[in-house]
Amino acid sequence: MKLIYENLYDFKPFYGKDNWDRIVEAGKIDAFDDYLENTYPDGITATGLDELLWNDNEMEEIFKKIGIETSERKIKKQRIRR
Repeated sequence: MKLIYENLYDFKPFYGKDNWDRIVEAGKIDAFDDYLENTYPDGITATGLDELLWNDNEMEEIFKKIGIETSERKIKKQRIRR
């Protein structure tokens, strides 16, 4: 992974902080790193990563792929429980 940072654990997003926090809180940094390595084999810049994290629609799809419950799934679960 071509990032300015040595590892993803040191990454500090600017615009994509909310989505980054969801990844960190879910304990999915390694899963996200694997996703990035498979999706961007030539690497991604820190700016590119921050822009990706800022894109809520794209991140919802990524959350599904790395095992983070999305708002869509939460809504469906709430409907089923009623």
